Amino acid sequence: MGEQRLPILVFDNVDHLPRSIQDQVFQYAVGLSTSVASFLVCPVTDTTVWSLSKAGPLQSFHSRAFFLPVPSLKDVFAKRLEVLQSELDISEKGEARKSALVGGGMRLTINDVQSFCAAVESIFVATSDITAVIGRLCNYDVRRSLELSGEILSSPWIGLEELLKMYVAKGEVRPKRTVLMTSLVLQKGTIYDEDKHNFLINLFARPAGSLTSPFMGLYLLKYLAMIDEKASTTRDRFVGVSELWDRFHTLGVHRETFRYYVDRFHSRSLIETYDPSDKFLRDETLIRVSPAGLAHLRLVFSDNVYISQMALVTPVTAESVAITIREEAQKTYQGWMKICNVLLTEMRAEDSRVFPAVAEDVYPWIFSVRSEVEQLHQRVAERRSKPFKKMRAPRARAGSN
Repeated sequence: MGEQRLPILVFDNVDHLPRSIQDQVFQYAVGLSTSVASFLVCPVTDTTVWSLSKAGPLQSFHSRAFFLPVPSLKDVFAKRLEVLQSELDISEKGEARKSALVGGGMRLTINDVQSFCAAVESIFVATSDITAVIGRLCNYDVRRSLELSGEILSSPWIGLEELLKMYVAKGEVRPKRTVLMTSLVLQKGTIYDEDKHNFLINLFARPAGSLTSPFMGLYLLKYLAMIDEKASTTRDRFVGVSELWDRFHTLGVHRETFRYYVDRFHSRSLIETYDPSDKFLRDETLIRVSPAGLAHLRLVFSDNVYISQMALVTPVTAESVAITIREEAQKTYQGWMKICNVLLTEMRAEDSRVFPAVAEDVYPWIFSVRSEVEQLHQRVAERRSKPFKKMRAPRARAGSN
């Protein structure tokens, strides 16, 4: 019976290795299949499939591709916790399972794995909203999603008190969304730093010395989002860089300013190319908004934590506005809604000065952004009269440096 079985070989994580190693792995797999009848499985991303189909083993040998949906991040965490819990149940002692080797030969020790599981379950399994945000910001890349989740879990903004509640309640208590979003935006710092954040950018940032609107980034992403919504085919979701430029240079936007935004968004994966192997944008390159780009739009229009933290690092034209924001942020009990209100008021005024008269039928994406910003501003103004709880600076955890 054993001789009638078909060997199945799985080559996983090949696409995370250099191209030279990828070629060697595929050549080795083909060599095995020609010597012994076998079934070869190579899970790869669409980027690798595109690259290898143009020049590589997939072009030279017969193969068949199956496109599988990416599992939700919530399901990934649930499955990993299930495996970890089953390992804990196997051994009553558990001493040997409290530590494991990690990169560089170092050993990682978790003294209470049950509390770790309870915290992870409360944050990433029971709270589906935050996992959805993480998935979109990482363009549904599981590897990057787990990296961002680790940054949130280790953030000092999730205090010991919150972790203790999760442990005692065994996953029944969920942390506040404000705390989770603050941990996502600030990670281990006390102020947002785009250079150190691999997943989030400040959409209100502008090139130094330019007189462009603080909403220019929103306008670009919104234009691409509207194309994406109306598209009936995959190809229709993409637009050429030159065509996108044609839509914005009529507004008086300088070429250098336009390239600043599209190049920055591409480098930070807020927009993606039709050919995933393209590393640089040319005029003929086809681009579309990515899930990370759409996630940033949602954060601007719906998340006060993002707005308030960006207010502390976004340059504004009026010095009095910058002073007001800084003084409010330095108070013992910060008025975060006041900070959001001051920033939105100033940015809307600057936007009106840059684009004073815009026809709605010609530039519908601009009117869409302005309408959503106005609604956001109204919600912020309504909440200003309500007391806002102080966000305390993180305390050092036991054992931290």
